[in-house]
Amino acid sequence: MRLAAVLGFTALLGVHTSAAQNATPHETKLRIINLGVQAPMCPINMRVRQDFSAQMTKVKDGAQGNTLAARLKILLSDARAQAPHHQIVQATVTVHGMNGTAQILSADVRPDGRANIAKTLTLRLAGDEGQQVAGDLLLPGFTAVSMVDLETVTYDDGATWKFGGSSACHSAPEFLVPVSGH
Repeated sequence: MRLAAVLGFTALLGVHTSAAQNATPHETKLRIINLGVQAPMCPINMRVRQDFSAQMTKVKDGAQGNTLAARLKILLSDARAQAPHHQIVQATVTVHGMNGTAQILSADVRPDGRANIAKTLTLRLAGDEGQQVAGDLLLPGFTAVSMVDLETVTYDDGATWKFGGSSACHSAPEFLVPVSGH
């Protein structure tokens, strides 16, 4: 009797676990939701992608120490219907984030702009004519980035646009970090 019960339970368990392992590809879908924040009136489409953080060696007064550095890829394209036929070649951004100091934060899904470090940088952009352009940022001292504000863009003809007020441009980094760097 005991042997029959053990064999019956084993058979039932085997059928149940084999059914769970035979999922077809169309049943297992990965759904990605980007909760990044972008200003609705911004004339420039901006995406901010995170990359693996880097560890850098800093030297101060002859002493060496290690520090983390956040890596970002900024992707821009002109969203205006009557966009000029010129390429964006340079952008000035202000990056807001955390520097690793101890603090208590709520577990909100969306960033609220709270940051204890901010840095304004100008970066060169490259890309195909009339297409999306991209530039990379390495941010020593940043352990996390919460928001990137687009301050200005410069086109290849020398024209510069400054953003603020109702046309302010900002974006939160995407949550996914590409493994292969693409």
